[in-house]
Amino acid sequence: MSLPRAAHFRLPEDCHQNDLQSALATAGQLEWARARKDTTEVLDNFPADIWASGAVLCRKPDGSLQWWHEARLVTSSRAPAGSRFWWDLPASALRDQLAASIGLWSLMPVASLSITRKALTLRNADAKIVVRGEVCTVGVADTHVSVQALRGYDAEFEQVCQLLRDLGAAAVEPFDLRQQLVAAGNAPQVLVLKGPYGIEAGEAAEPAVRRMALSMFRLARRFEAGVLDDTDTEFVHQYRVSLRKLRSLLSLMKSTLPADLPLQAKSELARMAGAMGTLRDLDVFLLDQQRYRQMLPQAFHPGFDHLITQISKDRQRALS
Repeated sequence: MSLPRAAHFRLPEDCHQNDLQSALATAGQLEWARARKDTTEVLDNFPADIWASGAVLCRKPDGSLQWWHEARLVTSSRAPAGSRFWWDLPASALRDQLAASIGLWSLMPVASLSITRKALTLRNADAKIVVRGEVCTVGVADTHVSVQALRGYDAEFEQVCQLLRDLGAAAVEPFDLRQQLVAAGNAPQVLVLKGPYGIEAGEAAEPAVRRMALSMFRLARRFEAGVLDDTDTEFVHQYRVSLRKLRSLLSLMKSTLPADLPLQAKSELARMAGAMGTLRDLDVFLLDQQRYRQMLPQAFHPGFDHLITQISKDRQRALS
């Protein structure tokens, strides 16, 4: 039976670096590279759409962005300093992936993970390299060891695997950033924009409507901080959408509620949404400015630039 070309293990918590070194040293001359410690920052939009899709977007210490899925690096790209939106990135597969995944939302840090990596090399009595590997430690105690066989040295590879098993190491899948975030209790929180509301068959209408209304209102409140901080235009948009859905619910189901409640609530909700109306209208125009610019002859561009400047000032006044 052919041996796997690579194997991955997780060491028990009571197994220390010295234990690992002593065990592997019995198989040959063990050499360690210098440890590299870095903090991987995980990025997503506010609803965590990337995470919800099963992928992970991370920013490396050198500033580059990487898109991972099922423990596999799918694509990567350099990212100019201060990049927050997909259109800030240079043309690349990652840029296209982000455009399809997050829309007009901005990227923001949602989690981080500290990882220490240390490469190992095992040589035989002839000083030939027979096994290569890497030790990854997440935090202070969660240690993973990956070893790779080299052509012609399958026996040495199996010996190392057995030594790791003797230490109590469990065979695991390749190191997966997503699984590590979940295990560390550091997974991004997915924000569901549409239900579910937990309505049960046979439930009375009024409590069901009240629960739906409360859920919609709470969702709208989740966007308020992003509106006030002017994080991106989607916060204003989703805030108004949530309030509009709530008003529609109260109109459609007003017969299930006390007579004066829907009218009072709708009036207050209209006031709240209306305060953002001008801001949203200006946002929509500014988001489409490149399309409008392309429709104009070159001679009109300076005037259009002046218009954009004035609308941007109007937007700041509407936001304040």
